Amino acid sequence: FTSPPPVLKKSTNLQLFQREKELLGFYLTGHPMDGYKKALGRLSCVPLTEIGTLPDGHIFRSAFVVETVQVKVSSKNQKKFAIMLISDGMERFELPIWSEMFEEKGMLLRENQLLYGILQLERKAGAIQLSCRYLDDLTAIDETRIKACDDANDKLRAQSKGAEAKWKTAAKEKKSEEKEPKVEKEEIKKVTLQIDADRVRLSEILALKDLFRTHPGKSTLELHFHSEKRRLGSVFVDSQWGVKADKTFQDQLKAMTAKLEYTCEIK
Repeated sequence: FTSPPPVLKKSTNLQLFQREKELLGFYLTGHPMDGYKKALGRLSCVPLTEIGTLPDGHIFRSAFVVETVQVKVSSKNQKKFAIMLISDGMERFELPIWSEMFEEKGMLLRENQLLYGILQLERKAGAIQLSCRYLDDLTAIDETRIKACDDANDKLRAQSKGAEAKWKTAAKEKKSEEKEPKVEKEEIKKVTLQIDADRVRLSEILALKDLFRTHPGKSTLELHFHSEKRRLGSVFVDSQWGVKADKTFQDQLKAMTAKLEYTCEIK
């Protein structure tokens, strides 16, 4: 690997993938990171699907797409930090970006942005939590940036040896200071919608799509379109691109059901 693939090709593909995600809610013809496989190999990036096999406290490199970003303000020091939902096309995780890194890299924290970084894994009550130790723009990857990431990774690994207990204490204090919201265990459900294709409007379908996008989770979706008593077609969305069918989502969906031309069932 001596240089990234042609910038024009990357830009064109990224625009296509982002358009597909906006219209369909998922990538259809490929994934935004497909054009960066050589760079990911040089960085020895670990797929998000494999981090469950890593030991507690392990430092590793990974690349991902930013799906959502929530910017928050610490109640103690009034500094901004962010909670991102990241994905590599196969798995999703929450990744907090604390105030110090937020000040340096905040301009990169936007939806659909391709990033790579050095992460550290921590297990709490059987759940995986990630912290970010280094972050950069994957679309700007080159030899200089790879070297900088290699140096940072070596330095972080050296610092972690013999200091794992100290790091855990510091991380706990920092999370307490920033008042990181606790993530409740998601209850997996199946959301089924029966839609009258003769009466439903496009604006109503778009409103429904926006509702799904603002509540990402692992509950599956089934949309069945019918005309009178004849079924026209169905759309099935698995847990990878599903919704979080919590009370807030259900209340909003029921409010829409009262106005739109469909019925819903949540099990």
